[in-house]
Amino acid sequence: MRRRLWTRWVMKWAGTVLCVLLGGLWPISEWYSPAYAQYFGNGKYAIYVRSNRGEILVVYHTRNEVGISALVQQRMQLESGWRIERPGPGLLKLTRWPLHWFGLEMHSGRGARRSVIGYSRGLAVSIWVPFVAIAIPTALLWWLDRRRLSPGHCQKCGYNLTGNVSGRCPECAQPICADGEARNTNG
Repeated sequence: MRRRLWTRWVMKWAGTVLCVLLGGLWPISEWYSPAYAQYFGNGKYAIYVRSNRGEILVVYHTRNEVGISALVQQRMQLESGWRIERPGPGLLKLTRWPLHWFGLEMHSGRGARRSVIGYSRGLAVSIWVPFVAIAIPTALLWWLDRRRLSPGHCQKCGYNLTGNVSGRCPECAQPICADGEARNTNG
């Protein structure tokens, strides 16, 4: 029983913290675009997560050998980690859907010298979608954990009714049932 209550407590507070973070990220993403990038295989693969103008982008990049040599020629430094970028145009504002899968080809050169250097596949989600998906179960957990009084206490004021034989709570004058709990007369 304690483990279940502990799990409920952790889930309730984790959901609350995530809702606060997502709620704060929403307006911030209009001016600043926090992003995280993780590169694998000397830049051949990358996972990129970014908040941009009210949406969250999760992108997976793959580059072929031509793409990796193009990165080396451009002397791009591939650093994994957090960064703050300027927000770009919102992808979901163009589609008007809260969720959008996309795939892109990355090219190098122009005209006849143009070649495919890699592919990007990703998902764009409006920030309100995960916010609502987390907020509803979190609110339910908070509602389930509202204050419960143990048996033998007045349900109105919480006074301990052990040994009371008068039929009323001495604290608030609420009528008491035969089982020792105060009867709710307020509807």
